[in-house]
Amino acid sequence: MTPHSGWYRASIRPDWMVAAAAVILAVSVVANASAPLGQVAKRTPEPPVKDMTAAEEEAWATAAEETTIALCGQCHPIQEITRTRLTWSEWSDSVLTMGALGVPTTEARLTTVKLYLTRYYGAVYINTATAAEISAVLGLSSKDAAAIVEYRKANGRFANAEALAKVAGIDKSRIEEQPEAIRFD
Repeated sequence: MTPHSGWYRASIRPDWMVAAAAVILAVSVVANASAPLGQVAKRTPEPPVKDMTAAEEEAWATAAEETTIALCGQCHPIQEITRTRLTWSEWSDSVLTMGALGVPTTEARLTTVKLYLTRYYGAVYINTATAAEISAVLGLSSKDAAAIVEYRKANGRFANAEALAKVAGIDKSRIEEQPEAIRFD
């Protein structure tokens, strides 16, 4: 039989599916077992948003970076972790998976790491992202992020950074300082 025949595919597929289900179950069990007593690590569908002044953000970023290095740096150099920009959802999944593999921590510390990595090493699909996701990646206020979503609803998709800059009243410097974080597809 060849790898492309119906028998070969039918005989392999169930084993592969069982193995994948076993891995998912194992990660879930480990995630729940490694969480502090009474807590279960979970994926937050949207990042929590807290508007901060520049000084507050700087202080938060310093503390969050230390937490990220302390947790993630146990197994990986920070340069390896931050090599690729990810969305909030992707960072959330990645951090929870790593946490499930045995890093003893709390839900609050995991959230801090997810927010830090999203803010400074995140990517946002500006044409589909929620206001919370835009705010978390670009560091915009919740008001500015909401204005982008409303403009998008009223005027359609953004083709590029110049189109995004047409949104009135937003802090354009936040957009200009991190063009690599914005995805227009």
